[in-house]
Amino acid sequence: GTVGNADLSADAVTTDKILDGTVGNADLAADAVTTDKILDGTVGNADIAADAITTDKILDGTIGSLDIAADAVNAATINPDVAGSGLTQNASGALEVDVTALTGDGNITSPDTSITVGGDANALLGDVTLTVDETALTGDGSITSSDLTVTGGANSTLEDVTLEIAAGAVGNTELAADAVTTDKILDGTVGNADLAADAVTTDKILDGTVGNADLSADAVTTDKILDGTVGNADLAADAVTTDKILDGTIGTADINSGGNDKVLTTDGAGIVVWADKPVNEITDITNLNGATTTNRIGTYNAEDGTPYDIDETVTSFTQNNTTGVITYTDEAGNPQTADVVSTDADNDITVDNTNGGAFYESMVKAIGKIAANGTVTRATTGITVTKLTGNGYYRVNLPAGMVSDANYIIHLSQPSRNGAGNDDPGISYTAQTSTSFEVIIGDNDNGGTDRSRFNSEFMFIILDL
Repeated sequence: GTVGNADLSADAVTTDKILDGTVGNADLAADAVTTDKILDGTVGNADIAADAITTDKILDGTIGSLDIAADAVNAATINPDVAGSGLTQNASGALEVDVTALTGDGNITSPDTSITVGGDANALLGDVTLTVDETALTGDGSITSSDLTVTGGANSTLEDVTLEIAAGAVGNTELAADAVTTDKILDGTVGNADLAADAVTTDKILDGTVGNADLSADAVTTDKILDGTVGNADLAADAVTTDKILDGTIGTADINSGGNDKVLTTDGAGIVVWADKPVNEITDITNLNGATTTNRIGTYNAEDGTPYDIDETVTSFTQNNTTGVITYTDEAGNPQTADVVSTDADNDITVDNTNGGAFYESMVKAIGKIAANGTVTRATTGITVTKLTGNGYYRVNLPAGMVSDANYIIHLSQPSRNGAGNDDPGISYTAQTSTSFEVIIGDNDNGGTDRSRFNSEFMFIILDL
């Protein structure tokens, strides 16, 4: 009973979706049943309401004597032009004989035996009795109709004639508005083609009559299902897979019990099975490694409620910041040591007294590459260079504490001249102190004369023990 009009798409309800015989008058919209919706020849007398057939519904000239009930024609229904010679119409509309207009001197006779004349032989005003022998009457015409089925007596003079409405003669125009009610329609004859689009709404469908066969594949979506109404009986076997279950929503009540004192586990094939709950197998937790010192980290409550203390053994790991030696003491208190720095006499690695770590102090204290104009191209942090007066003359400035004294090692080099110009260059140092030294660059192929100085790029390395 939850599928409403809004739940169904256009043309979704076809004739095979509606239970035979369930479409009633209330199910049909106004003017829904037109002439092409009614099976030809199925509108009977019982289908037509009282006073439903008015004069505009009757084909002109088709009302015969048999169609008129006894005493149906009264004075009010007679037209004035009916009164002819010898007749008058009074105020009520009734016809009266005007005997003053009648003349005659003969007798009423019959040339054959079809009429028997009785009464006054003078036909003027005498009472005359005419008896007609119907069997002796003949005619040459027949009653026919394209809309009526005529049976009995092809000779139409005085024969008994039966008139019936021909199949298919009653169309939409013959029926008055709202003339076709539920009792006028043969049960089970309203098909899909008889219904207008969207004619079948939720109020036209009997509650609880929409079955599985009435719904197309995938017609029922989540918004068509009332929340909380899908029960166990609505689900097919194996229909609910793990991706259909919201994580963390399966509680103990959702799991079918395996019996008393059972636990879920897996067998050798990895299949989840119910198994007997393990018995309390822990009888004691003892110190098996001979530790002299322990630290309690917790208590285990066994299945039977017996508490067991859980202790961890205590070990230590220390380092001497002066020697760098690391000492590990095991559970039994036995020390084991490891040297961070080798004690070999030629070892250049020492112990950092602040943290005991290994420390290597390189002999290289500073390096640098200086451009010909005295600017630092690249050098150890803190190094600066001063271009002194004159060509080929520079001072390299060292930060305080870079070297231990003024006896550090200086290594100098300069680029090749490739035999051109100052083709015998030389480089040397002078004025060495703990904070600086000077560099002189010049050409040396002038015999006994002084060096010819020139500006040049150079490099240096400073070593100290």
